[in-house]
Amino acid sequence: MKLRRKTGYSFVNCKKALETCGGDLKQAEIWLHKEAQKEGWSKAAKLQGRKTKEGLIGLLQEGNTTVLVEVNCETDFVSRNLKFQLLVQQVALGTMMHCQTLKDQPSAYSKGFLNSSELSGLPAGPDREGSLKDQLALAIGKLGENMILKRAAWVKVPSGFYVGSYVH
Repeated sequence: MKLRRKTGYSFVNCKKALETCGGDLKQAEIWLHKEAQKEGWSKAAKLQGRKTKEGLIGLLQEGNTTVLVEVNCETDFVSRNLKFQLLVQQVALGTMMHCQTLKDQPSAYSKGFLNSSELSGLPAGPDREGSLKDQLALAIGKLGENMILKRAAWVKVPSGFYVGSYVH
């Protein structure tokens, strides 16, 4: 039950993980994540041709940097799912971290864009392993729909300037 509460995976999978890892909770959690990753990649390959016409735009603003990301899925039901929304937040965070590593003139306005493949290759963030593409595969495995990391854009403004945003 501890493993199930911590990871959110099914009772059957948690039991199998504990049996495989000799009752070690930490090893069982690692095993579960690896299995979910494998399952997500295989599901992603099967669902690849399906159209992704729904999705969400994520917005993250930190200091004088603002990022927008677009993540698409097949249905509006999935786009309203908390797991999908967390994926969009993770993609926005990964994009923000990428923007913060760029060396721009602090006194100049700058903007940039990332296409799907560039966005997929970004690191997932400080609290996640792998790339955003890996996080996408996990989400596909959990939600069972085709999804894509469509694109991202960012704007950096000099200090003293502000970027306004509105999300509804």
